[in-house]
Amino acid sequence: MSASFSEALSLWQAGRLAEARQACLAILEQQPENVAAVNLLAVQCGLPVVSVQGAFMRGRFGSGILDSVGLAEWVAADDTGLVRRAVRLGGDRVLRRSVSEQMRRRGQRLFCDRSSTETLESVLWQAVWI
Repeated sequence: MSASFSEALSLWQAGRLAEARQACLAILEQQPENVAAVNLLAVQCGLPVVSVQGAFMRGRFGSGILDSVGLAEWVAADDTGLVRRAVRLGGDRVLRRSVSEQMRRRGQRLFCDRSSTETLESVLWQAVWI
């Protein structure tokens, strides 16, 4: 199944959550690096996520996104911590609603902040021209 982020978002907005979940899984299967895009989609939708800061770029994206919206407590150092956070979040409806609300409220700063793009531009500029 090939899926796009706009399709997944449209499904979620239409209340077709099982199909939205399948679309997100399809996005992840296309490339492991799409974890960042799925995390961005989750923030946009106000859906709680957990991440593990690993050695690979995909983990760095997830942890960076959560850190950018002030939810670094949902970033684990290892797989055990990731599972603990996921179980805690999944088992506590009040906490899940609170995290969802925080994501909705803080998510705009992630989409409106140009500093990350400007930093990447600077690094690329230096790598190519210096």
